[in-house]
Amino acid sequence: MKYILSGLFAVVAFVANAQTGHLIDSVLANNIIRIPVYQLAKVGNETLVLQMNYASSSFVDTTGIYKLHNAQILSVDLLFTDYPANQNLIALNKRRLQALADLVPAATQQPTTLWQIIRQLDGKDKASAANMLHGFVINYRGPETAISKKKEIDLIKSVTPTLIKIPAEVPPVEDKVNNWSAIHNGGLNQQRIVIYNRPLRKSDVNKPVLQKMAAPKDTIVSFTYKEAKSNQLIPDIRTKFLRDKDSVFFLLAPPLQAITKLVPPALRSLGDSSVLKTLKRNKFAKMLVIADVTNSMSPYVAQIFAWINSEAEKSNVQYVVCFNDGDGRDNDYKKIGRTGGVYGEVYKDAIQLSNLIISTMDKCQNNDIQENDCEAIIKGIDLCNDCEDVVLLADSWAPVRDISLAATIKKPVKVIACGNRIGIRPEYIEIALKTNGSLHFMDEDIVDISPLRKGKQMMIHGKLYAYKNGWVNEVVR
Repeated sequence: MKYILSGLFAVVAFVANAQTGHLIDSVLANNIIRIPVYQLAKVGNETLVLQMNYASSSFVDTTGIYKLHNAQILSVDLLFTDYPANQNLIALNKRRLQALADLVPAATQQPTTLWQIIRQLDGKDKASAANMLHGFVINYRGPETAISKKKEIDLIKSVTPTLIKIPAEVPPVEDKVNNWSAIHNGGLNQQRIVIYNRPLRKSDVNKPVLQKMAAPKDTIVSFTYKEAKSNQLIPDIRTKFLRDKDSVFFLLAPPLQAITKLVPPALRSLGDSSVLKTLKRNKFAKMLVIADVTNSMSPYVAQIFAWINSEAEKSNVQYVVCFNDGDGRDNDYKKIGRTGGVYGEVYKDAIQLSNLIISTMDKCQNNDIQENDCEAIIKGIDLCNDCEDVVLLADSWAPVRDISLAATIKKPVKVIACGNRIGIRPEYIEIALKTNGSLHFMDEDIVDISPLRKGKQMMIHGKLYAYKNGWVNEVVR
C-alpha cells in the first residue's frame, strides 16, 4: 500500500509540474506589454509586490505571501525593464515564473487569473533600469468578511447626502391696513403671525368681510376678545377699540410646509475616478444604471454620488439596478440567467439610491470572482424598457459568469471599466461589441468597436484583442 501511495503522489506531482510548465510556456508566449513605467493599482483590489533585483530570479522578500491564503488571485504581472534594449530575456523570465510557481503554487492553479509580461521602457541605462521595479505584482482579493463588508457599506454611507428639513418662512400679511381702518373698521395690521401652523392673511371683527376675501384653501377661525388678547394676536394700541366685541375673526392661509433639502457631504478623494470622469464627459440620457456592488466595488459605486451631487437635475438617471451575484448562493446553484441577487428601483434621489446599494451589498456573501452582469442588464432593460442609455459599472478584474447571454441583450451597453489596470477582461469588450455599445475608461471613450467584428485586431487600453469564432480574446504571438 505504501508503494502504491508513493506512486500516486509521484504521478500527481508529475501532472502538477507538467501543468505548471505548460502555463509558464503559455505566459511567455503572450505579447509583451510595453509601457514607460508600471503604476500600481490602488483601488478595487489588494496588491502584493514580490520584488526581484535587476537581472535576478531570486526574491528579495517573501514575508507577505500569507496574504494570498484563500485569496482570489486576479492577475499576476511579471515586470522587467528594457535594458539592454530589445534583448530577448525569455530565459530570465522563465526562471522568474518558475520561482513564483515554487513559492506560490496557488498562483498557477486559478483558471481565471490573468497573466501579463510588462516591459518598462524608461530604464535608459543599467543604473536607471536597476532602480525600477522588477519581479511580480500580484493583484488579489481576500475572502469577504463581516469587517470587509462593513468597510464597503461605510464608504457608501460616507458619500450619501443628508436629508434636512428647513422650516418655511412665514410670509407677510398680503394687505396692510392703516390705523384709521383698524380703529373704525375693526381691521388688524398683523404681519408674520402664524395660527395653527397657518400664516395670518387678514383679521376683522366682521366675518363676512373675510369670507369674501378667502381663497379655496384658506380658513377662518375666531377667538374671543380675551383669547385674542392673551395670545397677543391684537396689538396693545388697538385693544381698547375691541373691548365691546364678542369675537375677532382671522383669515388664515394654507398650512406651512417645511422644505426638505439634500445636503451632500464634503468632497473626498476616491482614488481611481473612472466612473466620475466618464459620467461627466458623456451626456447620457434617461439612464439605466447597472451597478456591480460585489466586494471591492464600493469606491467606484460611490462616484455616482459625487456625480449626482455636482450635476443635480442634469444627472438623467431614470432607473438603477444593483447586483451581487446570487445573494451568497452556493456556486453549484447559480444557473445562467437565474443566479439572482439583482435588485432594481426607479431612481428618486440619492438617499433612496444609497439604501438600494447598501441593501444589495448587505445580501452579498460572495467569495466567487465571477459576476452575473448579463443577467442584471437583461433584467434592468425589462424593468425600464423606456430607458435610453444603459450604463454598466463593470468590475474590469472579474470574469462574467453569463457571457453566453450577451447576444440576447436588446439595447447598446455603455461599459465603464472600474479598476486601474492595463486592458480589460475580454467579456466586457464582448458585451459592448455584441450590443453595439461602447467602452469607457478614466481618460478614454471607445465608441466604435466594429473593427473587431470585421476581423481586425484592436488595441484597447494598452492590450491587443481579437474577435474570433464568436468570442473576444487577448492576442498572443
